[in-house]
Amino acid sequence: MDSQIDVPKQSRKPKLKFWIILFIVLLLIEIVVSSFLFLQNRQSPKLFDIRKFFTKNTPTPTETPTISFGDMAFTFIKDGAMYKADYNGTTDKIFDMQAEESKMPQDLLMKLSPDKNYAAYVGINDGKASAIKIIDISQKKKVLQKVYDTGNIADFAWSPDSKKFVVAVNVTNGQKNFTPFLYVIDLSNKTEDPILKNKKSGNTEITQTGWLDEQYIYYSAVMYGGGTEEQFTAVFRIALNDKRREYIDNDSKISEYPDISAFTSGFLVSQDKKTMLAFEEMKNASERSRGDNYTLTTISLPEFVRQTNFLNAVLPKDAQWYDNSIVGIKESDGSKDSSIVLLSIPQEKSTLSLLDIGPRGSFHSIQLVKKNGQPVLVVWSELDGKQTITAYDLNQLIAKRKISQTSDPLWQIADASSLNQ
Repeated sequence: MDSQIDVPKQSRKPKLKFWIILFIVLLLIEIVVSSFLFLQNRQSPKLFDIRKFFTKNTPTPTETPTISFGDMAFTFIKDGAMYKADYNGTTDKIFDMQAEESKMPQDLLMKLSPDKNYAAYVGINDGKASAIKIIDISQKKKVLQKVYDTGNIADFAWSPDSKKFVVAVNVTNGQKNFTPFLYVIDLSNKTEDPILKNKKSGNTEITQTGWLDEQYIYYSAVMYGGGTEEQFTAVFRIALNDKRREYIDNDSKISEYPDISAFTSGFLVSQDKKTMLAFEEMKNASERSRGDNYTLTTISLPEFVRQTNFLNAVLPKDAQWYDNSIVGIKESDGSKDSSIVLLSIPQEKSTLSLLDIGPRGSFHSIQLVKKNGQPVLVVWSELDGKQTITAYDLNQLIAKRKISQTSDPLWQIADASSLNQ
């Protein structure tokens, strides 16, 4: 009897222990799983925020996502529309140019405001480049238009604060018979102030303008001798407070050359805006080519005083100041062949060819932008009738070319043209 009573008591104890252990194990598992999910939610909040957008009703995007202004690098033209691009080559459509322009200019003059909120370009009116139009990039629409019926817009420049811009207009009264005008336009109230108007300056053609600071507007010009083949070049500046003009002209007369206004009378300003390079003289007037027969002079800013003549070369097309060098497009005389070169200062004989395209193509324009403080060279080129915009790491490109190697591009935009200046 005693043994029969002891057996049930011993069999119930293991069962009780089993259920207690099972309960504890399940409780620990629940605690571990809950803790894991809690920590995951704290560490990855973005994951859950993003997932809620991935529903069956989410439409497939038809356009590139909008780029923030802080990332915006440049504007260009593609498929008859104005686009903006960031430093990675991502693009976004801004404005339908075909709906605005009856005829698209082949080489559009287009510039971004310093704050990158506006893009201005020169449009065609009655067959002439006489209309300037301002596009609000965020609103993606035209907010201002000025038309100069009797003249051609040679150039324009934004003020440093992006609130105004200056337009250079040449009114043609005959072959090499120009009357120059400069207008300052206030973007906020759309008023226009003629800071240079009806000046009888001996058939003067403005070729370039720049707004470097809050005090002065600069411009370069060619002055044609009345009835002669002599030409003079000069750089002017106008004080904004009293419209007083100063100028620095070249030391010698230049025999007539049809392309002089295209490459001898421009100026280039250093990155710190303390030095200007400007055309000084033609050493050998009998040689009409973009060779080393020209002298560039330095002008100190803001003093506006001529310094030493130290560079024997023509400023390349679309010249950009980079450290102690100039990057630009070198065009061969009498040939479509062009190359992008690095011209050292003041060792002007040290020229490095960065990119060559050969006779089947050409470089139209370049732009230097900075991504995280590093220079990126953006190039608009054409090869076998196909136009592209391509970006290169400039430091890497220079390093590779110094050892006769090539550098792969960062990215490329096909069928794109008219890179902004």
